[in-house]
Amino acid sequence: MAAKGTDRTLFHQKDVGGFKERDCNFSFAGIKQILSQFITRQEVNEGIYDQQPPAFVSNLHDIAASFQQRLTQQITLKLIRAFEYCRQTELITQPQSALVVSGGVASNAYIRNALDIVCARHNYKLVCPPPHLCTDNGIMIAWAGMERFKLGLGFAEDPQSVRFEPRFPLGEDISEKVRDANIKVERIQFWKSEQTKKDRS
Repeated sequence: MAAKGTDRTLFHQKDVGGFKERDCNFSFAGIKQILSQFITRQEVNEGIYDQQPPAFVSNLHDIAASFQQRLTQQITLKLIRAFEYCRQTELITQPQSALVVSGGVASNAYIRNALDIVCARHNYKLVCPPPHLCTDNGIMIAWAGMERFKLGLGFAEDPQSVRFEPRFPLGEDISEKVRDANIKVERIQFWKSEQTKKDRS
């Protein structure tokens, strides 16, 4: 749907949600609220609000394209800050490092292309599984379980006794350190053929 959009500028408010904080945490609540309010206004203006059966606003493809671009802008902005933090602190010192992306993000060609542009600018290699392996979390979890079983690490005899952590941290949480570093980063205009320094966040 977003691929059919021609106007990607509907949600260009600069300081929305995750754009405000100079960290690497994602927050899409602000842009989702703007999206909801925008669609409601469009429905009212076009006289289809609460219409039964439901109808779609006339610029649905542009809305999808603008929403996708705004999300991608935040993802790339946070990624660039992460790369810069790793460079400044020498957290990653390999001359050619890799960024591994999976799940729904990796199966979205528009986001994947933007990540590829960012990685190329910062000397990282983008690694993504084939899209058909990135669409179902259940499959990814099952695969991880199979790999664990093959390594002889066992599995839970009583799943009900397992404590599940939906936001289980991977490694040390350095969010505060990144925020304290107060890193300004360049925005890359990934949606254009020429990537330029447009503004600073």
